[in-house]
Amino acid sequence: MAKRIYTETVKKWLIRSGLIVGTLIGGIFLYLVAIGAISNVSYSGDTFCAGTSDNPCHAFINFTANEDIFIYPTGYDPWG
Repeated sequence: MAKRIYTETVKKWLIRSGLIVGTLIGGIFLYLVAIGAISNVSYSGDTFCAGTSDNPCHAFINFTANEDIFIYPTGYDPWG
């Protein structure tokens, strides 16, 4: 079964659950793990970087999708 993920849904879930994340994409990955849409998550870990345009920070996240995932930037489903 496919999952439709809306950014507003993720924001509301983070507020209700009291989780604090640095970015919305981090919250989306937490949400996908919580609902069981992805598993076997591994990541590159902390690296030293300046966070500038000359030396940007990169993170690598590996996961297995358990079902089809569609992420929408809007907070509503126009097709009902």
